[in-house]
Amino acid sequence: MEDLAKSSLATGSTREGDEAAWLRAVLVFNLSPAVYADVSWLPPEAPGVESSRAARRQLSEALISEHGLDDCFDWSMNDPVLRPMLLSQ
Repeated sequence: MEDLAKSSLATGSTREGDEAAWLRAVLVFNLSPAVYADVSWLPPEAPGVESSRAARRQLSEALISEHGLDDCFDWSMNDPVLRPMLLSQ
């Protein structure tokens, strides 16, 4: 994944066959912000976020809604400033 992201950072595109991995990383970035949340940032009443898909999905939906990002998705990731965020995936 890191090679894919580095390649995309340099060229602005993906190699053939890497489109699925790129799409997955962009989907996670846009729809699952809870993946980037450290459990130490969460209140004690939010157990299971680190291990439960349902809890991460619920937290992601809450984060997107709370910050008014319901219609603010970046599917192309053309902005080079945003692309390094995909490296952690």
